[in-house]
Amino acid sequence: MSEFVSSWHFSEREQSAQIEKVGDAALEQVDRTYGDGYPRYRRHGSHELAYHNGHHAREVGGTAFKLCTLLDMDQLACDTARTAGYAHDLVQLKGRGIDERESAQWLERELGRREIVNPSLRSMGALAIIGTEPLFSGGKLVGQKATELRYPSRDSELMAKSVASADLGELYQPQGPLLSHQLFREINGMARPDQLDMDKLTGFQRNQVELLERYRYPLPKARQTLTRRKSQVMAYSTGLLRQLEAGAFETWNEVIERDRAFIRQGK
Repeated sequence: MSEFVSSWHFSEREQSAQIEKVGDAALEQVDRTYGDGYPRYRRHGSHELAYHNGHHAREVGGTAFKLCTLLDMDQLACDTARTAGYAHDLVQLKGRGIDERESAQWLERELGRREIVNPSLRSMGALAIIGTEPLFSGGKLVGQKATELRYPSRDSELMAKSVASADLGELYQPQGPLLSHQLFREINGMARPDQLDMDKLTGFQRNQVELLERYRYPLPKARQTLTRRKSQVMAYSTGLLRQLEAGAFETWNEVIERDRAFIRQGK
């Protein structure tokens, strides 16, 4: 029997259903606020974002669930990791650390309203969101807060590191370069594509190649499962940087079209 059932008053099925409802509510709010994003672009948000949107939330939740499953974690822990992934970027635009904290507070509050969910799961999910806060040094991403937190249990640590790994789960996937260039547009205030500065994009791509070279997932299982296409993505990204430095592209849209061709090749 699940430890989150034997130490609580409600069945796995009852708790799982409520955790799933919170995840669905998170996705609805993310889609409504930030849009559903790649590859559908069917729903525009009230504050449209090119990267931190419904696609990213779904990918993080789904990948976190898969990683926790591969780790043979309790089913309710896997469900909670998925919902934490869905909700981890619910709050955006307030500032690093504030976004994660308020997203975590939302999750803990919503799970708490459903009193049948074990309190341990609520706190584990919230801590997992806190762990997705990016860490920077010299203006460059060097890791995530999940590597610095203190955990009340091994399961809590595994969940947090699964969600943090999933937050960059598409980094080494064929769609990774395209999504990174969507992030560039987001960082630049969602400017119209024809207004994006190509020199700035070249600098961004240079930093992206460095990130691809040095990033290390906080969870060993993620290093095994999320880096299988790393060499292809690295080769493409390095080649793209050379082309940008040579002035081969005049617009951001041209880069996006090249990214789309790379995705098609990877299928």
